[in-house]
Amino acid sequence: MVTVTREGLDRVSAERRARWLQQRRRRRVFWIFVAAMIVAASAAFALWPSGSGHTTAQPVAPARHVAVRPVKIAAEPVLSSNISRLLAGLPLTDAVVHGDPSRRMVALTFDDGPSGRTPAILRVLENHGAHATFFVVGRATRGMEPTLRHIVANGNEVGDHTYSHANLLSLKRAKRSEELRWTIALVQDATHVKPRFFRPPDGATGPAVNRLGRSLGLVPVLWSVDSRDRSVPGTKAIVKKVLRDIKPGSIVLLHDGGGDRQETLRALPAILRALERRHLQPVTLSQLLSHVPPLTAFESGSLAGSKS
Repeated sequence: MVTVTREGLDRVSAERRARWLQQRRRRRVFWIFVAAMIVAASAAFALWPSGSGHTTAQPVAPARHVAVRPVKIAAEPVLSSNISRLLAGLPLTDAVVHGDPSRRMVALTFDDGPSGRTPAILRVLENHGAHATFFVVGRATRGMEPTLRHIVANGNEVGDHTYSHANLLSLKRAKRSEELRWTIALVQDATHVKPRFFRPPDGATGPAVNRLGRSLGLVPVLWSVDSRDRSVPGTKAIVKKVLRDIKPGSIVLLHDGGGDRQETLRALPAILRALERRHLQPVTLSQLLSHVPPLTAFESGSLAGSKS
């Protein structure tokens, strides 16, 4: 039989109290640690950059070798409004030949691409802060979708140059429509942007072709300055031809496809430097035609002897 004494009870009670105090200290340390972690997390969250608020973080400067130029592009409703005004002012059977000569703007346009030369042409344009419009052949865009996206991302524009570079005057209406609609679809699939302009290959157009383009929401566009680069006349000849004829409002015909366009690529920097000296700004057709040009800027028939 175990005899329980008061001294033994006191000893057991003291041991229990010691264990309870030790557990209490551990819980207190634990909750202090938890509170400290919450405070630290809250401070870190407050300093984290927010997309809608201010941040103390400094923006990362672009690399020195990258030329950064802000590109001002009109919002889609503005562009749509401009195109609507242009179509309203453009006679139903006519195409646009040049822009408003009272504005110191010109439009460089490149036909028959995209091709392996197109990315290099885009780099030259970007280096000079210039923009252009590329009239693409639908079948040439297959596999070149990244280049189409590059064109649009750099503030340039894509136009419709038919699917197979067909002479539209030689086709029946249904086939003409296919040539334009297929290219519209390919450009839209690649860039999510619908072309606003079309150019008939070889300048082969007339009232019926112009009306067809308008029915598809496309403005028919020809040119007022032919660089003749399609015949590969030499770099100096291309530069001389363009600079001799160009003036405010000009639409210039060049090529980035349909052959090796090395001469065009080499001529482009000299052309752009000369335009800078003349204070002529190379812009897209949407920008050039944001002011409806006078009636003398419209033409119903083809440009005889020209090739695009």
